[in-house]
Amino acid sequence: MAKFIPNILPSIDESSFNNIHSEFLNQHNISADSTIIIVPVRVFRVKGLEISIDIFNSLLDIYKEKSLCLPKLLIFGSMNEDPEYAAYLKEQVNVLHLDKDIIFLDEVPLQTYRNKYNKWCLDEIDLLTICHTLSGAVLFTPNVKNVESVGLGPALAAIYTIPCAVTEYSAFTEFYGSEYHHIKVDPGFPRDAAQQLFEWMRMRAAGEIEIKMQLVSNKLLTQSKFPISPWEDFIHQLR
Repeated sequence: MAKFIPNILPSIDESSFNNIHSEFLNQHNISADSTIIIVPVRVFRVKGLEISIDIFNSLLDIYKEKSLCLPKLLIFGSMNEDPEYAAYLKEQVNVLHLDKDIIFLDEVPLQTYRNKYNKWCLDEIDLLTICHTLSGAVLFTPNVKNVESVGLGPALAAIYTIPCAVTEYSAFTEFYGSEYHHIKVDPGFPRDAAQQLFEWMRMRAAGEIEIKMQLVSNKLLTQSKFPISPWEDFIHQLR
């Protein structure tokens, strides 16, 4: 397993929430008081989106029990990559009556733009900015332990200092190690993961020092795993 990954992660501007983000929330009927949970993965089977949906369903129950403004779940990937699996997820959402709570973005563009219907299609950075600003979290739940990818979901959560819930898979343990603070997901007990996720998000929103230190630690760890300098050196050599 590599110690470093040749990938440039996005950087965050703490003051970057703007009118585009507000318009995006409005076009999806999302309250500015809602917490945004994101699943930044492609829509195909090994990504375990059905696990993320189960956790979110349990999380919704917690918010309802506490009479809080309900969160929303944004799923990044294209629905055309694995149509059969996408249809399975849609059916899961329908059975759980989550149609108004889960948004399938059906692919995230490389750069934010307005489409022909005058609707905003946000890139990864803008979606993460919303998630960060509205005290959200990342779900990353592969359903097989030997998934080949290290997985950028935990890295994106770390860079934006937001909580991340993760199922156990070999590449995560080998690459991120035991120092990465996260909610451990057992697919058989989604309510447990949802409860922990709720607590982490509320603590972060309240500015509690302990959770802040853990999330900053994740950011520093991730920055060491995804160094920028090799790319800077490479670009310099091309000039």
